[in-house]
Amino acid sequence: MRCIILKNIIRRFLGPPATANPKSKQDNQELNTLRALAEKGEWKQLEEKAKNSLSSDASNCGETIGLLSYSQQQLGHYDKAVEYALKAIELSPSTWLPNFIAGVSYKKLNQASAACDYLRRASTLNPKDQQTLTQLLEASTIVDGINNAAKEYEARTSAADLKCTLLTAKILSVRSWAEDTKTEIQEAGEIEEIPFTEPNVFGISSPPKTYMAPSNKPYVATLKNACVFSGSSIILTEDGYALSDTAGHPIFGSAVSFSYDSLVLAQSENEVLLDLSSYQTKSVGSAIMMAGLTSNAFGHWLPEFLPKLEFFQQHPNFDQLPLIIDSNMPESHVDHLRRLCGNQLIELGPNECFICDQLLIAPSPAFSPIELFQNNIPIKDMPGLSPRAMRFLQPPPQRNNNRNKRLFLARKGMQWRKLINEHEIASDLEQLGFETVYLETMSTKEQIELFQQADIIVAPNGSALLNLIFAAPEVKLLVLTQPNLFNWGTFQGPMDALGYKSVCVCGQYAINTSEKHSDYTVDKGLIRRALAGFGIYNER
Repeated sequence: MRCIILKNIIRRFLGPPATANPKSKQDNQELNTLRALAEKGEWKQLEEKAKNSLSSDASNCGETIGLLSYSQQQLGHYDKAVEYALKAIELSPSTWLPNFIAGVSYKKLNQASAACDYLRRASTLNPKDQQTLTQLLEASTIVDGINNAAKEYEARTSAADLKCTLLTAKILSVRSWAEDTKTEIQEAGEIEEIPFTEPNVFGISSPPKTYMAPSNKPYVATLKNACVFSGSSIILTEDGYALSDTAGHPIFGSAVSFSYDSLVLAQSENEVLLDLSSYQTKSVGSAIMMAGLTSNAFGHWLPEFLPKLEFFQQHPNFDQLPLIIDSNMPESHVDHLRRLCGNQLIELGPNECFICDQLLIAPSPAFSPIELFQNNIPIKDMPGLSPRAMRFLQPPPQRNNNRNKRLFLARKGMQWRKLINEHEIASDLEQLGFETVYLETMSTKEQIELFQQADIIVAPNGSALLNLIFAAPEVKLLVLTQPNLFNWGTFQGPMDALGYKSVCVCGQYAINTSEKHSDYTVDKGLIRRALAGFGIYNER
């Protein structure tokens, strides 16, 4: 779900302290420390220091309890967040923060009616705050329906002199819309059975199980006067429908959340509320849609966007048509695109909307949601990497007799899923002749050449491992990961189908949690034992 990041709210929105007594210098220092921790996002420290402050001195308890409720909401402890927020509201009813935290936390607890009550109070206290308005809209959509929620949102934004241009649109898959409108679809291939294989974990002897799930049916559709928006994968049709093969999926579509899609303000079971007010409109002739949400992320661009070219290339006018891409993509993404085709590129900039006379669209190879509501879909039922798509992305085989590199793929600047003892592991692997490399510092050509020279690869889990398709199938891969292997069967199965073999080495959580993006450590001795299984014993 959408993460609530409240930047600079502490200085801007916290009301006066509950007590009218003058504060001591020490009191102010403690509050300033708590505010600073909140601004930095140091939630565990904020929780600890706020509790210590309350146990020693209750003179600042109104604001302190409010900050404590904030820490609990950010840590996902929504029951506690509500408990502390209500105490803070009792002490200082006119303070925005605890009312907002109570509303957000009630919403997370699936108590939408209570959420609306407190978010309406928060919106009255701070009418121009967009996060409050958005959270209220989402909660009131659940309680009152999307159309009534839109009316309230529009009224509140108008009263606060904020701009909005709202449109409610029904969600359909491209194929369903085409059937309804008698729009011709060019079939571009057969449904593929994509394997899901439980990860091959070092130290576990039972053979992994394999399951099969269907890919999307390949097609190319041509839409007239369709709109595309930056930061969104939704196609808005001339007759007012929101097309999305993911949210319109006949089995899993109702579980898809648009929480990261900047075009969508709120959604109900089969409708979305769009705000068109911030987009600058440009007219485009005929073009091919290669833009969309997460196109700037390598782990989505390579397996979900680029494979569409295999379908588009079957259209008779493909070579003459420009490709619409997002302007915020890394240059390496464009390099991969240029490997596969030479079409003109049209960049879709921030807050831009293109109205296309004719727009060609094609599906991603498989059902690939960015975010799901409460998820009861078994991972094995959601197809992962398409072997057909991966073969399409591979360059022609290279005759390389110098596959002798031992590579450790380190990672810079990771925000989550950090391998805490990476430096220690790199130093130990260097004794075995491994070279530590940072792919983010290399060009696309250099990355491909490096993998073509690889004999064995050790790497933390992450999207960089998709580069495996550029290596020879004989390469040996050791994946370092957390105990929770949440979706690694969607990598193992397809890569096995392509002839690659990999082994996972599971470490320990850096913090005692099973959250899938948790930081972690892996014992270097365990890595050595796993490498021995590949015949790697001796130092170089």
